Amino acid sequence: MGSFNRIPVLLSILFSSCAFKPSSYLFPTEEKMVFTWQFETYGSGKMLSGTYNVFFQSFSLNEVNIYYVVNENSLGSSAWIDSDYFLNSAMIFRNDSILLAPYRTFDDIKQLQITDFKFIIPKHINSNDTIRIVNGEKSILLFGFNKANLDLNKLSLKKCLNIKVLEKWEKGNLSQGEVWLHKKYGLVKWIRVTGRIEERKL
Repeated sequence: MGSFNRIPVLLSILFSSCAFKPSSYLFPTEEKMVFTWQFETYGSGKMLSGTYNVFFQSFSLNEVNIYYVVNENSLGSSAWIDSDYFLNSAMIFRNDSILLAPYRTFDDIKQLQITDFKFIIPKHINSNDTIRIVNGEKSILLFGFNKANLDLNKLSLKKCLNIKVLEKWEKGNLSQGEVWLHKKYGLVKWIRVTGRIEERKL
């Protein structure tokens, strides 16, 4: 009888070892995030590179803090800014979950309402879970959650949260990228669906 009683405990341990808490890796940072990037142009094989700065901004909506990420070069413009962060969304951090409302431009952000936060990254996820975010004709799928070590700028970052990012368009086009998040720094590496590689300067 005792051996049967131990089975649920064992299953609980196995479940816990496969579960992740995304809010431990995904959070608003106070400091500016500096990324270096490199990209091989299609056809020519020419390698381009550069640096850019992004940061979290926030505003209050019905006494709720709304966060979004913006490239400093986009400030004051009407440019599409959804590509400044891999989630393409404004964020509400609540009870260890993350509520998401997709946007494309600054004007979209100004018009957001609490009811627009229809998508959620839950408190706990498992390696086989998939999170879907719909942004107009584009859907973003987050999947393949796992822990991975990452060598970055001569630093060895242990147990990063690695996530596959799939962009799927209504016309059928599919593109896949990948991100790495760290408990101390947040987003540290992003391979965009275009193949552009971006790494955080730490």
